[in-house]
Amino acid sequence: MLLAYWEPDCEQDVDARRRWFAAADRIATGITELAHLDAFVDPARYRVGFSCGGDADLAFAYALAIQSENVDARAVSPHPGRPADEVLLPCRPDATDEEVTHAVLATMKASHALEF
Repeated sequence: MLLAYWEPDCEQDVDARRRWFAAADRIATGITELAHLDAFVDPARYRVGFSCGGDADLAFAYALAIQSENVDARAVSPHPGRPADEVLLPCRPDATDEEVTHAVLATMKASHALEF
């Protein structure tokens, strides 16, 4: 089953934002520790993922590798006019432990396949 990307369709209440941040922080920590990538959490824009340091081709390869593990990863540009060198991962306020683990392990597998 695909772990789908989540974007809020309305304003989130304080509790939902807190739960989203907790799940995103777990994903970012797992990515840093297990995949050895520079992860980020952007709570203002509900984004969690990692940067490929200006390498849009690498970000695209990561997104494809992670998608092959049924995780809806996206290679995106952090700002207009910049390369699409960031990879975003699905995270939602009610993410289960299994979903967090799935996102982290898919990223770790992609990292080890692409860079080691």
